[in-house]
Amino acid sequence: MSKHTNFSGATTHTSAGVAYERLRDGLIWGRWKAGEKLKPQHLKDLFSTTSGVLREALIRLAGESFVIFEEQRGFSTLNPTRESFLELRSLRILLEKEGLTLSIQQGNLDWESNLVAAHGQLQLIERKMLNATDLSDFIRTWSRYDAQFHAALIANCRSDLLKKEHRRIYDLYRIHAIAELGTFGFRGKTTMDEHQAIVDSALERDTDACIKAVDQHVTIYRDQDNVKPPTSQSG
Repeated sequence: MSKHTNFSGATTHTSAGVAYERLRDGLIWGRWKAGEKLKPQHLKDLFSTTSGVLREALIRLAGESFVIFEEQRGFSTLNPTRESFLELRSLRILLEKEGLTLSIQQGNLDWESNLVAAHGQLQLIERKMLNATDLSDFIRTWSRYDAQFHAALIANCRSDLLKKEHRRIYDLYRIHAIAELGTFGFRGKTTMDEHQAIVDSALERDTDACIKAVDQHVTIYRDQDNVKPPTSQSG
């Protein structure tokens, strides 16, 4: 843990755990370009911590496949390929189908309420994105709400291991989607309708329809969005 003095004169502490979460969050919403170097000595001021703390956080992220580490070359962001994107997409669908099937089978009022609430938050930000000319202004918030919605969908599967692995694969998929897709994966009303179909079928306890809705929602990206997103800013 490192100590820093902020502008008010108070001492703050940034642990490797906090640095890890902030780095992971930045990777998910595209703060850095694909293949960009992540040098602890250059990031320490941005994250108000030491190079040692950042290195510890980056080693953890490398172990989870969120960044690349090479001897003599250090850390860098992922450089997604079409093949790795499709592989992650297939694995995400597999995990999400299993999680939603178990959640629907064991569904209760709390699960339904949390799913509806998560969808409501996602719907709110997506309505704002419909008329936006620059989606990059929304991508950080949308990435978080989209993750929360899909996590809520499988939350009642009663398998912590499944939920943890789904979260990891989902986040890796998002990194690839932001690099691969020109609209960050948001396709306007089409995306909103797909999310609505997922939540409607889940609440109706229609497992087959929900699986179909999720499959369509994720695999639709295959041949769309050829335009790359705006260059990410590392500051």
